[in-house]
Amino acid sequence: MELYDKLTKIYTPEHFSLSNTQTVIEEDEKGAATREIIIEHIGVDILKINKSLLALERDSIANNPHAFVCDGIIAIDEKNKFIGYFELKSTCSTNNVLKARAQITDSQHHLWSIASKSAIDMTSYTEKGIVVSQPISDEAHRKARLRRQINDERGNGFSPYHFLLNLLKGKAIIDETGMPLLYFEAGEIIPIGKML
Repeated sequence: MELYDKLTKIYTPEHFSLSNTQTVIEEDEKGAATREIIIEHIGVDILKINKSLLALERDSIANNPHAFVCDGIIAIDEKNKFIGYFELKSTCSTNNVLKARAQITDSQHHLWSIASKSAIDMTSYTEKGIVVSQPISDEAHRKARLRRQINDERGNGFSPYHFLLNLLKGKAIIDETGMPLLYFEAGEIIPIGKML
């Protein structure tokens, strides 16, 4: 895999794993309700980039010590060049969704920095952020719709409730980068085709 070959010229292999059947992204936080997501990709080679590499890059930049990292990244560099940034959350709430967006955005910046050091052309990849959480409760969903309506009536700008509801409908985009975000419920085994 070309991406793996280029990255391991600069970074040690402990930050990566390769698979052609299933890839698991795991949450490190103890007590988290969402512990992992399984991506099924039989016959497709996937490179998993661990959050340890993103943290290493974040710490080396040092211009933003408060920058976030996501739970992991997968990459395909065959016919469909794809990069997916995964963030696992225990609950589907506006706060968690906004934090996931920040973690994915910061991780994209870290990966682009890593790629520039490794002579990787990131513009040839389709990038998507993937948020995984426990299902949203009916009450939280109802409150988000109500608060979105109030926000619309007041004519306010950005609404975290719009963002949450758009994420659930598959229409969320990170404005700063144009990256689409996808949402999956915890416990699903996701075929790679659902992400591409």
